[in-house]
This record gives sequence, C-alpha cells and structure tokens, in this order.
Amino acid sequence: GLVSYYMDSRDKEQRNNEGRLEPVEASELTTAQFVVYFFANSVRENIAKAGIKLPQVKIAVARALPQATSSAYAYRHSVHYDHARRTLYIRDTRLSTIGEFCVVMMHALAHIKAANNSEGTGPWNDADPAFLKEFYGLLECCTEEMFFMRLPSTKASREQVAERDYRPAGIMSASSMGDIEAALKRVSKGERDSFLRTYLQM
Repeated sequence: GLVSYYMDSRDKEQRNNEGRLEPVEASELTTAQFVVYFFANSVRENIAKAGIKLPQVKIAVARALPQATSSAYAYRHSVHYDHARRTLYIRDTRLSTIGEFCVVMMHALAHIKAANNSEGTGPWNDADPAFLKEFYGLLECCTEEMFFMRLPSTKASREQVAERDYRPAGIMSASSMGDIEAALKRVSKGERDSFLRTYLQM
C-alpha cells in the first residue's frame, strides 16, 4: 500500500517552498530570533565538544527555500541542505522557539550524518533506520546537554573523548555526577527534591 510520512504542522501551513533561496544574515535577525539561533548553535557545539561526531556544516537562516527534493521527511518545507557549500538553511519562521529550532536542526543534522556515514546523497527519508539511529541519539545528547547546562559552572565538566558513539558514555563527566551524588548523600531522602531544585537552579 501507499506509505504516508508525518509532516510537521508548520510545514503543512507552508504547503510549498518558494523555489528559490533567500538567506537571512545573522545581523538581520531580531533579538529574540538571535537568542534562539545562538543557543541552538551552542548546543550543537557543546555536543561536538563531548566527542559526538557531527557533520561539519554551517547553520544558516533563510526566508525562502528551493523546492524540496523529497516528501518523505517531516520538515521538507523548513530546511534546505546545500551539499556543495556544506550549509544547512533553516526557515526563519522556525526561530519562534528554542525547542522548535533545535529539533528541526537536529533532525536535519541526523539526515546529513546518516548520509555521510553511508556516503549517500539520495533524498532524505524519515523511515531510514540509519537516520533514526542518528536522530534519537542526538535527541538523547540534547537532553543531556540541557541538564549539563543547569550545573553550577564550577562543577560542570565534560568527558573529553576524541570520538564516541551516543552510548554508553554520557556527555557529563563522572566527576560532575560524582559531585551531585556526594552532595545528595549529605541530605535526607525527603530533602533530595528541594536540594536538586536549588542545586540545578530550577
């Protein structure tokens, strides 16, 4: 039978790409948009610092995109990857929230990473097991990075590994987790919740 692919709700509103590329310079972004753009790039850079091999591509913003080369991925009207320039363009409307922009970015990076690993340049397909492995792995890393960034700066340290897979090691160093465990041992089990809220500034 016919195979249907999930399309994100914002992409459904877009319906079609413009058929041309109109980049938006970082200097043109509003303050709120630049905060989202900066944070997403910081998350990507920090994951790479921990040893996760990410595609060496530039993240750019665009207000108009060329026609999509595939209908088999969720954000077909929100991203365009220029393989020759190694630049990933993300539609400016995706800068509305940090979470939205990060997920769209990681989704595209997972496709690029899966294609690089297989030395393929074919159309993206969300059902590709190689893509799914990379996408869910990157989501794990993003979630761990969010937790890592809540740690006091004096206690936060990353495991410095040249290259690693998503598991079993994590981004946060054993010493950072050890500091949390040592601190928790000094409070009662009933106080752990309130202690962590203070420790992680939640």
